[in-house]
Amino acid sequence: MRRCWLLLGALLTVGALSGCGDETKLAPEASGSALGASSAKTKDAKPYGVDTGASMVGFNMDAPDEKIRGKAIQAVSGSIFIDPKDLSQTTGNIVVDIDKLKLYQTVKDDEGNFKAEQEHPKQNQHARQWLEIDESAPEKDRKENSRVEFKIDSIEGLSEKDLTKLQGAERTVTFKAKGDFLLHKRTTKKTVDMQATFKMDGDKISELRLKTVSPFGVGLAEHDVRPREGFGKLAAKTLDALGSKVAKEAQVEFELRLMPEGGTAAAPMTADAVPMAPTAEPSAAASASAGPSASAGASVSAGPSKPSK
Repeated sequence: MRRCWLLLGALLTVGALSGCGDETKLAPEASGSALGASSAKTKDAKPYGVDTGASMVGFNMDAPDEKIRGKAIQAVSGSIFIDPKDLSQTTGNIVVDIDKLKLYQTVKDDEGNFKAEQEHPKQNQHARQWLEIDESAPEKDRKENSRVEFKIDSIEGLSEKDLTKLQGAERTVTFKAKGDFLLHKRTTKKTVDMQATFKMDGDKISELRLKTVSPFGVGLAEHDVRPREGFGKLAAKTLDALGSKVAKEAQVEFELRLMPEGGTAAAPMTADAVPMAPTAEPSAAASASAGPSASAGASVSAGPSKPSK
């Protein structure tokens, strides 16, 4: 009987220990450091390159005790193939270099009110460790882990399939873009609600503004983004243990300007010039003592670049 109790106790201990970590199943590892390049699906589809200087991306993570906003500067590239007469055949790759990532944080004070948002060096250091893009990572791994990518493979729910059936100098359609999302060398399937606004020069597209209609969620644990103390070294505290301070999912948004080959890049934006949503309503004391602050809820600014070919 005593042996049975010891065996039962051992099994319970193992079960308890197995539940101490983050339980989310890891997403499949990517076959390479980048997703495969997209190609045109029709003979009339043309490439439109991301104008880095006029494009932005950002995320927010709202936990009970802390709110985090992220943004990257001079970070977005890629291209999208578009056939104006059949937008359902759209394909493309949107790439973000998160080596340029910066985080902004706001925390609760003793009265339970969120304080003014600010860039926190230690928070940024931790983020780089979790993503394995800090100085402890070998150069090859740091470069590969810095690449985040969304590959658009298919389009659904178009408000209008044929752009030539719409009229006006600006024509807007909404749709769902489906494809693979790459982060930290792991891939997940995403469906993103998007809006495209086409500026027309006659029957030709002179500029495209592409943005998320609503944020899409990216789970940290499934992409193996976890508390670390250095490259390949997990920290004692898990995502579960940090649940009140760190949300388990990042809500991602982006807004892109794309140009046809040979198009003119826009004047580069600056980080402070991009409007961002506040993380929380500031207290009266915080409003009186602090001026407008940059939240990282939806922004990237960058220098000009030529469209991808």
